[in-house]
Amino acid sequence: MSKIIGFHHPSVKPCGLEAQEKAIHFYRDVLELPVISDSLAPDGHHRIMLDAGNGVCIELSMSNEPVPEQAGVVNHIALSVENLDEIVELVLANGASLIKISQKPSTTGLFRRNAFVTAPSGEMIELVELV
Repeated sequence: MSKIIGFHHPSVKPCGLEAQEKAIHFYRDVLELPVISDSLAPDGHHRIMLDAGNGVCIELSMSNEPVPEQAGVVNHIALSVENLDEIVELVLANGASLIKISQKPSTTGLFRRNAFVTAPSGEMIELVELV
């Protein structure tokens, strides 16, 4: 039996006040992810947990300290969507930039199409249109 019972959350760490404001606006207001918690930790980190559906959360972890160079970097966050074209148009209109979009179905049969975008605060997001 696996010691891992499931995926909990990716943590996005926007650097600087402007990137933090953009991240909050993008995830909470544009993608309309409900805020589960919003707290200030004793170490000064502002943490917002957002509900990304299917029991998965996205954490925005923010502080006024410079972000140290990290040894292990998450490549991207993947979010399931129903209408890829609609969501891509929405995120691009709200500060994201398009990396690439796949117009052909997945050879694995797990999804129809996908797109990679860079969010306004710098992290890469894969938007996956499910079968």
